[in-house]
Amino acid sequence: MIRLGITVLVADPQIHDLTRQELYDLAWTEPLRSIAARLGISDSGLAKVCRQNGIPTPDRGYWTKLKTGKPTIKARLPLREPGMPDILRVGGYRHYYGSALTSQLQVDPESVPEIQPPVFSESIEELTERVRKRIPKTVRVSKTMTNLHPQVSRLVAEDAIRKEQERTSPYFVWDKPLYDSPFERRRLRLMSALCMVLTEARANPRVKGKDGRFSVGIGTQWLSITIEPAKPASPQKKTAAATTESPQEPMRLTLPVSTHQGATNDFWEDKDDLPLEKRLKEIVLAIIVGGELSYRNGCLRGYKWDVERRQQAIDEIRKKRAEQARLERERIERIQAEQLKTLTDEAAAWRQAAEIRSYVAAVQAEHAKRAISFEASLAWANWALAEADRIDPLRRDDVRQDTSSRLTAPLVRFAQMPGK
Repeated sequence: MIRLGITVLVADPQIHDLTRQELYDLAWTEPLRSIAARLGISDSGLAKVCRQNGIPTPDRGYWTKLKTGKPTIKARLPLREPGMPDILRVGGYRHYYGSALTSQLQVDPESVPEIQPPVFSESIEELTERVRKRIPKTVRVSKTMTNLHPQVSRLVAEDAIRKEQERTSPYFVWDKPLYDSPFERRRLRLMSALCMVLTEARANPRVKGKDGRFSVGIGTQWLSITIEPAKPASPQKKTAAATTESPQEPMRLTLPVSTHQGATNDFWEDKDDLPLEKRLKEIVLAIIVGGELSYRNGCLRGYKWDVERRQQAIDEIRKKRAEQARLERERIERIQAEQLKTLTDEAAAWRQAAEIRSYVAAVQAEHAKRAISFEASLAWANWALAEADRIDPLRRDDVRQDTSSRLTAPLVRFAQMPGK
């Protein structure tokens, strides 16, 4: 099965591409075990695909109740989660990276129908409102380094070990504590609050490395988020957080946003009376919607790439056909030129033979008048006429038998060429 408009990894016959709706309909048509056998996958593997993509499957005993006429409940297919794909790959070798579209373009590009752009059942505005409802009404940031998210607590615990090693070691310690400054401790508290809210909103926050690299998984999309000191444009424009009354260093949170034209950055900075801690709901909403935008823009880029590949393949095959036709025309022209030369040479030889025969007759008449020896004249005449027969194309058996095929075969091939 080939899905056009979205680049789909299917060249293995064991691989099947189904939309969420198609897989949902299959799951409620017959038991998963029967479906999995046809798709070349285990029933547990198929159930895992459904579970990962939010596709409900019948409960245990559903088919027995349906068979005996007992009442059953069919769960509705929920909307696709932000950043999750709508085209699901089932079966086959999971690390096979062939492309069905590529395979079909290599076989017959002109048979590939016009590729349609991807269509999303839910607008970004509708998705934004749906996500907004799952974000907690109140988002609190801890004022102390306690009750932190487990991934952030790991950073704090590792930093405490570094601090103790620095305190007790009699030698110079290169691996110094990283989170002693007020800015870094505030960054950890802010990161912890984001992790908690994102987890509750069904996202997948991740803090990696001892330097706390922060990223968020939205479905299949991953966004890297940076939290760093803000850079005021000039000393006169510093925020209140950076004044002498408040030594707290202003903070900036940057979120990369993917668009069909490339990548841009959204960012939030501490403002007068509006620190980042009071904008976490807005930030979390932007992160989740940003993951969906990244997915949709990836689909659009894939669609444009597929359109270009299809057109390029069609142009290439048409160019190849035109080149083949040109070479065939040139070959036929060469054959025709050779045949024309042969024809003119044979016509010249025929005229020369006729002239020789006329000349022989005239010589024999002259010999008769002069009473030259008949035997000598006849011998010479026989030799001259034999030479005329030798060069005369009409007296040569090979020419008479081959003339028809040599003259007509190239014309038949030329008439059979495309466009003739």
